[in-house]
Amino acid sequence: MKEIQEYLQELSANLYQLNQADRQDALQFYEEYINDAGYASKQEIESNLGTPKQLGRRILAEYFLKQDEQDLSNSLTTKRSIKTAWLVVLALLATPPTLIIGVILLGVLMTVTFVLLGLLFGALGLFLAAVFLTMVTLYVGVVLLFSNFVVGMFYLSIGLLGLGAIMIIIPIVSSIGRLIAIIVTRLTRIVFNFFKRRKVRG
Repeated sequence: MKEIQEYLQELSANLYQLNQADRQDALQFYEEYINDAGYASKQEIESNLGTPKQLGRRILAEYFLKQDEQDLSNSLTTKRSIKTAWLVVLALLATPPTLIIGVILLGVLMTVTFVLLGLLFGALGLFLAAVFLTMVTLYVGVVLLFSNFVVGMFYLSIGLLGLGAIMIIIPIVSSIGRLIAIIVTRLTRIVFNFFKRRKVRG
């Protein structure tokens, strides 16, 4: 009984990212599971469920995948999606049979992260350049209105066109970010569920 409590305490320490209620639910579930299965020693528990760290990573991966699936239509962000994918990779790395897949997914995740960062900084640079050019064009247009009305109006119209383009680009970039978050979340869920089913069959 003491070994079971030690295992659950270590598991609790590995579930620090969950809120208190969800952590208690998980601990209660696994305490009942261990008691019903009749596991008497920590070694027996670990041979069936894995170490507290391994089980904790699987619980966190499942929890955040479920949260992301619920938030797909509301507030899922690319940052949170990548965090969930990272937790799934850690869960796969924690289990020896899926270690190679975990390493491959880690490589893919790092590549995707660097590509996204590159796109983000590229888009940010273009956005700032567009804002700067729009402001300069508007300023030149206002100044030229008093010396050459036609040229001033031309520059003002270009500046206003640029301003309109910026207002259109912002929601498009935001939508692309959300689409990336949804794709990463769904792919991560498919991979995790595939290996979870294989583990259950094995």
